[in-house]
Amino acid sequence: DTLHRKMTEKGCAPKRQNVSINIKVNGYSVDLVPAKRQDILSADHSLYRRKADTWTKTNVAKHINHVRLGGRINETRIIKLWRDQKDLDLQKTVDENAAQGLTFTLRPGPVVSGGAVVVPQ
Repeated sequence: DTLHRKMTEKGCAPKRQNVSINIKVNGYSVDLVPAKRQDILSADHSLYRRKADTWTKTNVAKHINHVRLGGRINETRIIKLWRDQKDLDLQKTVDENAAQGLTFTLRPGPVVSGGAVVVPQ
């Protein structure tokens, strides 16, 4: 709430998302992700997930490394663009895992079904 309030005071028109706050800066869409470092010895952080009303442990360095080593950065980007363009509520990890080999099912239905990304027509 503190970050959201500060961005509002600065005139950034913040938009609350699941774990981030979106603002527009010089025509760019920027996601600010508030996090609490778990301890001084690791890069583990806690993120608040608004939709689930709970905290999640994450490690950004490990996450980035996982995506890079997957060898599907371009596929990950295109899936994220598609998700955003269609305004779908997919978790980012689902998108990245999909780009690394999950099945795509081209049929109407739920967005995520049985570990496969379902593309509504």
